[in-house]
Amino acid sequence: MFSRIESAPLDMSWGWVVCAGLYVDDVDAAFRQILLAHLMWVLLAGTAASVLMALIVRSIRNSLGADPAHAADIANLIADGDLSVVQNMATGKPGSLLYAMHQLEKQAATDALTGLSNRLCLEREIARAYHTQDAEAGQAALLLIDLDGFKQVNDTYGHAVGDALLKLFASALQARMRRGDTLARLGGDEFVILARDVSGKAGAQALADSVLVMLDNIQTIDGHSVAVSASIGICLLPARAGNSPLDTPGLLRQADGAMYRAKTNGKRQAVFA
Repeated sequence: MFSRIESAPLDMSWGWVVCAGLYVDDVDAAFRQILLAHLMWVLLAGTAASVLMALIVRSIRNSLGADPAHAADIANLIADGDLSVVQNMATGKPGSLLYAMHQLEKQAATDALTGLSNRLCLEREIARAYHTQDAEAGQAALLLIDLDGFKQVNDTYGHAVGDALLKLFASALQARMRRGDTLARLGGDEFVILARDVSGKAGAQALADSVLVMLDNIQTIDGHSVAVSASIGICLLPARAGNSPLDTPGLLRQADGAMYRAKTNGKRQAVFA
């Protein structure tokens, strides 16, 4: 019923192998390897398509806030062969996969409550500042800020007012950041300023003093009287030493230790590591 194919050229034999349904034994070893390689690519392409569809649906549902029912409709369109929805996946516009991926990347580096950078983003920026800092322009400095009196606000007025305080503080501080500086929230009531090109300790101290003055001006939250200040630990980034890596967690620990000394010394002050 079937005829054998011996070392037939791929362009002549491929269609017959698929369409005529030849058994594997009817194909010589060399051609069999080519056939298996193509089948492997088909399997990989199918897996990639499945992953792409899952990513599309998840991105729409989780990142773009779409109704899950709509995401299911899109999945059905893809399953039915209507790939028009995929044609705009890389446009970068709202609703596209590229846009959704950018949103996911942004969320991975952003604090959900305040919209500031999170620890992951901060550590990346610290490493970048270390490798790009200009000795003539000045050092970079870390200011670790812990709010004094925040727990009392939370305990007295509830977490909603506490969250409002954190967002107000973050917004006011962000408005004062210079171009190139990074403001991050580590969690709770702890924030970090990565200030590039400060004028040594004097410049870092001046920045810390401005934070303390700013907090003095926050006196009410949602109609509730509050009294908050800050304990600040300051750590200057070391000069770059060739291509040696920076101990970023170690720097943050130094700033954290200095912050606790500021609390022990009476709060509302900055202490250098």
